[in-house]
Amino acid sequence: MRALLLLPLTILFLSLTGCAFHSSPDPLRGSQGVVLPDLPSDSWPARSTSLLTDLDSLTPDKLTLLMPVRISHPGDRSTKDFRMHATVLHHGVYGRGLLREFSDVKPEAKDAVLSDNLVIPIELLNGLQFVSFPANAYPSRQDLDRIKVDQPERYQRFVMRRLGLRQEPHDSWALSSRGTRMRLYEPTGEHAGGLSRGLVVSLSSLAGLEYELPTVRELTSRGWAVLVINASTVRRFEEPVFLDAGSDPTPAAKRLARIIDNRVAEIAYAAEAGVEFVTRQHPNLRAVPIVVVGFSAGALTAPAVAEILRDRVAAIVLVGGGANLLDISQRSSLTNGGIEVIWRDKKSPPEAVKKLNDAYVLQSKLDPYALCPRLTGIPALLLHGLIDDIVPTDAGDLLYERLGKPERLSYPLGHRGLFWLLPTQSGRIADWIDEAVVPIEVPSASIMPIPVAELAR
Repeated sequence: MRALLLLPLTILFLSLTGCAFHSSPDPLRGSQGVVLPDLPSDSWPARSTSLLTDLDSLTPDKLTLLMPVRISHPGDRSTKDFRMHATVLHHGVYGRGLLREFSDVKPEAKDAVLSDNLVIPIELLNGLQFVSFPANAYPSRQDLDRIKVDQPERYQRFVMRRLGLRQEPHDSWALSSRGTRMRLYEPTGEHAGGLSRGLVVSLSSLAGLEYELPTVRELTSRGWAVLVINASTVRRFEEPVFLDAGSDPTPAAKRLARIIDNRVAEIAYAAEAGVEFVTRQHPNLRAVPIVVVGFSAGALTAPAVAEILRDRVAAIVLVGGGANLLDISQRSSLTNGGIEVIWRDKKSPPEAVKKLNDAYVLQSKLDPYALCPRLTGIPALLLHGLIDDIVPTDAGDLLYERLGKPERLSYPLGHRGLFWLLPTQSGRIADWIDEAVVPIEVPSASIMPIPVAELAR
């Protein structure tokens, strides 16, 4: 009985003191593979870019953002139309989509109380928004040119839908919240206004930024610029996938792989566009190393971000991550991410589930399972919960194996406990990054940022 009481107390003590079981990286990890070629182009879900310039030109200078909020009382309709006014500082075509920079984002006075219930972290509202458009999402350019001439009103309605815009009373414009939010945090303290140590691309969790901002602040205080990206795609719901236990899982696996790869790609495309924007605005960031850091949901997309930025990535940190996103979605105690697999047999037979998971990892091109072996030459640190049921612990073990057994800190905690402890680990994470990344000398003449007005040239 005493031993049973001592075990949870010991775990609690280890957790509160930040103690973790440390695993050194496999000594063969850095030499495990050869330099790999770029992923085949068809590995990345296609995006339509033919109309981006036309769409960009229609972005207004001032608009109203329609923001989703968490509804405490489903019957309370006052939360349905939460509006925030914004100024568009800059907009343009970056990477494979549109990027818009917002400032002076303020709620209407009557709705100010709702700002604490925003689904999107309020810290990211004054920042960047990226959106791309799936291929074949609209007619051919030739057809659209004809519609533009013959049916201008229809063309305008079509374009406004693609932009998420709608005409409001008194000629104001409203923009829906669709898109990936980002914000650049520049070096602070003695490093403010100076050369950046490097650029950290920080991919956030579903829990907002409360537990992650201490790490961001620790890094900026040491001279790092940090591009924070809201990496959640969980609120998009797909049509359910139905299966029979005895059927061939391959067709379903292909469909699920397309859905998941498309979501992962959108975050990677946003990171690609965000890095392009900040390096154009801050030339001193063009040559510095990039570190990809992912937290929970962000850790699930981080390998794809590291792959798309591959040539510049000097290190990777993954907190609460895992591999095989289909398996994680179906076993997570928090959410299935909108990925619903329905077995017609009412139950999910273990053997059939395993066959589906095995078929899925053969089809997915952007799952951490597929990409991590390509990243074994990059220094990596994993922070891992030993009793995690949100990103199941064995999915974290699979990530560790696929990434070539990098350095790992394992905490006797679940997912929530790991993030509750995270602010106390900010110095530890920053120390590891500082040690892992070799500084690059950047000419001081390149320090001055480009005026925003010149970015459109």
